[in-house]
Amino acid sequence: MDNVERVIIQRGKDKAYELTINIRNDRFFDDPAIQERLKNSIQSYKEGKTVNLSDDQL
Repeated sequence: MDNVERVIIQRGKDKAYELTINIRNDRFFDDPAIQERLKNSIQSYKEGKTVNLSDDQL
């Protein structure tokens, strides 16, 4: 994106997508419940509370 311009991609009659460089305006990530889940997930990762999957398990 240049000069903070909006980029909108039209797909079909009823689908449009906007590209943005600033995810702070993303309603998904602005949701306090999502922020809390991300915070908890990052903390769990730092504490080593993770599960490793092999390629076969994916």
